[in-house]
Amino acid sequence: MILFLFLTALACNPKEENPSTKPFSLDKDTSLLLLLLQIDRFENYDQDVEILTHTDIPPYSGKSNFSLDLNYEASDLEPYLELLKQEIQKYPRGYMIKARASRIVVVHNILQSQSVRSSVGGLADPTQSIIYLSLHSALKVV
Repeated sequence: MILFLFLTALACNPKEENPSTKPFSLDKDTSLLLLLLQIDRFENYDQDVEILTHTDIPPYSGKSNFSLDLNYEASDLEPYLELLKQEIQKYPRGYMIKARASRIVVVHNILQSQSVRSSVGGLADPTQSIIYLSLHSALKVV
């Protein structure tokens, strides 16, 4: 908000060194900054989160030591999906999209490395706007 007010003040302030310019003209840098402020609008985020199941999307474009286990039963998946949808509905529409979580991938287990094979409950991948959630860790809690 402060940045917007500062840019508006700069845009409306006439330049003293060149009297031929109009008092409300915008220079190239100011108009670019105002354009960048316009890009971050609610209309850009007015969509729902996509929940993916039985989908193998490698975390971090396959450049990490995480692997996904997709072996889970549909009977385990249904109650978890209902709970997940209820939790997502608590937030305003587009909130998760703006937080760079446009897709949620539900997997059975997220394995951290090939040698240790430790399990992780969730994993965020902001480069692909994905959150990986482990169904195995959720079933342990219940």
